[in-house]
Amino acid sequence: MATLREVENAVLSVRVPAAPSEDELHSIIMNAFSSHNLPAQHEVSLGRGRRIDFLVGGVGVEIKKGKPNARALYAQLSRYAESPMVTELLCLVEKSVFLPTQCGGKTLKTISLNRLWGVSLP
Repeated sequence: MATLREVENAVLSVRVPAAPSEDELHSIIMNAFSSHNLPAQHEVSLGRGRRIDFLVGGVGVEIKKGKPNARALYAQLSRYAESPMVTELLCLVEKSVFLPTQCGGKTLKTISLNRLWGVSLP
């Protein structure tokens, strides 16, 4: 079973290009999971209209472009945390947003994708 730390390390290993589409982000992150031999499932139904971007073992991963509304995002993550399939949560946001470190009694880690972009020179 994948741990939050292993999933986080896979995500931190990528260099995300500036202004990628959401589909590109999903593809980049899926490739990172594959290259780290992590068993990722894409677009997983958690029941009752809840669909998380990735489930890696028990780690639920949600990706958000732009700067999401923190309250709405936390509410969404709380619904995901209700699922027994999710043991921990990792939220990847394009621009920094403050979220607590716990959600529904489960660990929540937030990573800002713009910290993975850096400067790319030809």
